[in-house]
Amino acid sequence: MPRKGAKEAIERRLKPLVLRMDAADLLDLPPLVKNRVEVELPPLARKQYENMERLMITAIEQEVITAANVGVATI
Repeated sequence: MPRKGAKEAIERRLKPLVLRMDAADLLDLPPLVKNRVEVELPPLARKQYENMERLMITAIEQEVITAANVGVATI
């Protein structure tokens, strides 16, 4: 278990080295607007899209494309 006051002591020592921001205090965003646009893909493009989504990798014109992470693969 951490000692009493350890969190505050750590934060005090790191303060000159780290910028800590709380998004709840800083962000004043407008309401989210969702705009879903559906596109019908040709069969080959649909296959490549599904491969990317499932395997995070596909080939387009002999070039291998790899998604950096799952978020990229699903978008």
